[in-house]
Amino acid sequence: MQFKLLGKSRVAVPSHNFMILVTKDRQGILDTIAFMLPNSKAKKELLPTFIVDIKEVERLTGLDFLADLDDDKEDELETKRPSTLWAQ
Repeated sequence: MQFKLLGKSRVAVPSHNFMILVTKDRQGILDTIAFMLPNSKAKKELLPTFIVDIKEVERLTGLDFLADLDDDKEDELETKRPSTLWAQ
């Protein structure tokens, strides 16, 4: 991830933003979807092209998500990369 420095104060503005969504259904099953979105205008219909797996977000940010889950479940959810958006 890169940053542009803007203004006299040289404020760092990232080239991309991320979003990670986690849901739990009535049976307690977790589902995830993650996005790496460019920090610019984009058409809503392009949203599926920005789907990534959580491991990719972790690699780019240095953050660790879902760390409270057992390792097998964490790995399963973090390496999942849906090909489409969740049903609406």
